[in-house]
Amino acid sequence: MKSNPAGWLLGLLCGAVDARDPFVPAVSASCLREVPAPSQWRLQGIIGREADYHGWLLSPQGETLVVANRGQFPLYPWQIGDIQRLSIQLQAAQSCQPRQFSLQLTGRLYEMDAHRATAAQPNRARQ
Repeated sequence: MKSNPAGWLLGLLCGAVDARDPFVPAVSASCLREVPAPSQWRLQGIIGREADYHGWLLSPQGETLVVANRGQFPLYPWQIGDIQRLSIQLQAAQSCQPRQFSLQLTGRLYEMDAHRATAAQPNRARQ
């Protein structure tokens, strides 16, 4: 059986329509339409100086995580944006629309934990 050069050429041309450069991101690459907010995470504290802050986060599972500016966040697609004196900004990099979430320190500066403060207060007698 002889091969037909015209058939090969036609096959190559038809195959080239479906081929794409593997080093160029696909045009149909989708973004995340729904990004769940990391509202279960808690900011426990921040230490350091401006431009070199580190934060302590508490995960919903009770694990402590130390993070730095522009570092990784374990909940995809969130990333650490900027750490300031009293807050940490998170950014969702792969979302269709830019999303941000802020974790704030709660309470007053130098205030003790609520469970310690209530334990120190004496019980009032009823009249």
